[in-house]
Amino acid sequence: MKPKYAYALGALSALANVASADLRFRSRPELAIPRLNITTPAYGHATEKGLIFITPYEGFAEGHQGPTQPGAYIIRDDGELVWSGTGFHAGWGANFRPETWDGKQYLRVFQGTLMCFMDVVRAGSHRSVSAHEFRVVDGKTALIETPIPRIISLKPWGGSNDQRWIVSGGFQEVNIETGDVLFEWESLDHVDPRSAFFKINGTSGEVIWQLGGYRGGSDFEIAETEVFAFEHHARFRGRSLDGSLETISFFDNGAHSASVQIRPYSRARVVQLNHTSGVATSLRTYDAPDGLSARTQASVQLLPNGNMFVDWGEAGAVTEFSHGGQVLFHAYLDSAPVSRFVQSYRGFRANWTAIPAEEPAIATFVSP
Repeated sequence: MKPKYAYALGALSALANVASADLRFRSRPELAIPRLNITTPAYGHATEKGLIFITPYEGFAEGHQGPTQPGAYIIRDDGELVWSGTGFHAGWGANFRPETWDGKQYLRVFQGTLMCFMDVVRAGSHRSVSAHEFRVVDGKTALIETPIPRIISLKPWGGSNDQRWIVSGGFQEVNIETGDVLFEWESLDHVDPRSAFFKINGTSGEVIWQLGGYRGGSDFEIAETEVFAFEHHARFRGRSLDGSLETISFFDNGAHSASVQIRPYSRARVVQLNHTSGVATSLRTYDAPDGLSARTQASVQLLPNGNMFVDWGEAGAVTEFSHGGQVLFHAYLDSAPVSRFVQSYRGFRANWTAIPAEEPAIATFVSP
């Protein structure tokens, strides 16, 4: 199936980047793809099958340099390119991976709107949509984040009289086909601003439980060594038959800046919540290789074979861990020295099979 938007976006993207090509592919000289710096090659058959989906782009810090052509890429474990988004969408993207919708598999990516390469998903109620979250539910609806600016007094949370703006966290469940908003929730209607996880009733919007929080309110006791902060990519992983145990995974950034942090490195986490004892227990905690600290972004993916695939967000790397915590694969997203800390908002491993919509590109040479 040919993407609806390939041609209009492709013309702009190709024209913008063709002058910066690196001639790595003589059959496609307009491509200048990132080159992975693989420090731990894929460990035999221990890594999960599948391809790597990333959206590398230039970091925010002064002096950082990024890929010549930022965007969506599908890459093999050995660093070889499978597919480049150049020509299909322009520039920065996020949350790129295969997705099932209406019984069929598509590629989806966030690019100011949520593009599934066959359609565009927009927030309802005149809301802006954020790159931070996009999840297809039951193959028919999408759960998306909708940041909502509000003017309120910030003095209860340490703000000054001049500080009046806050971005209230919100989300919607949207019918992908019709765009109808099925459910909407805004954090300031229910909770104070704090660094915590909340389980929300999907019908009433009421808070069922809270985990963590700088200002208290957690329904679970957390050991000092298990405290988290500035976390990303929380996912509900299951519950026991009697409902007394629930499991979540998340990325524990542990830092917001060099001066605001609870530890100098980030971690990937799986935590069990015991509703009987009221205790949160770590089931799996993997520290970042090389002491990486991701102050923004990042993701944690539990794989079918029990491994975990981690994208280190701002730190610009991906890792696959065994269930026991062994590093089976680790790569930085760009090998050029000036491109250290190339970032990818999230990264995933997944199977993907498709038929190219374009004719094969072949370069031939005649020996003298």
